[in-house]
Amino acid sequence: VLDLPQTTNQTSKSTAFFGEGDYTFGENWTLTLGGRWTEDKKTTQQAGVVTASAKEDWNKFTPKAALRYTISDDSMIYGLYSSGYRAGGFNGRVDSLETATTPYDPETVDNFELGYRSQWAENTVVFNATYFYMDYQDKQEEIQQPSATSGTGQVTRVVNAADATIQGGEFELMWL
Repeated sequence: VLDLPQTTNQTSKSTAFFGEGDYTFGENWTLTLGGRWTEDKKTTQQAGVVTASAKEDWNKFTPKAALRYTISDDSMIYGLYSSGYRAGGFNGRVDSLETATTPYDPETVDNFELGYRSQWAENTVVFNATYFYMDYQDKQEEIQQPSATSGTGQVTRVVNAADATIQGGEFELMWL
């Protein structure tokens, strides 16, 4: 019955530097070290029922370290740690000045892997196995919440809802 116009304009600028290097020692060992530094700048401008603007900056260094042991020319085992980052931001669907200008926080994850890689029978058979464990902090989730000020009675928001862990294994077998 009543049209409640709302326009959202958001910008995002991300700058990152990444480096990685290998160091071989002994006859069969390789150490890999790396890292990424990321800076994110975000702005939001709202016009309509809610008129507001806001900006926020985030930056994060995310490291990587891996150790590999070459068993033979056709097989190796490894262990890996890496860290990940997803920038924070602003909600695009707003129902108040607070939801328009309050950013949600970055999400981070610590990743651990143990693995085995191999090729057999003159490279016609491949067998790989991996165990992984990921630990999320401040996981970003899109949720629906009731709202007394929106035209629909609800608002969709991105929030840092929880911590989470994911773990599992992967096995791969290919034959050519």
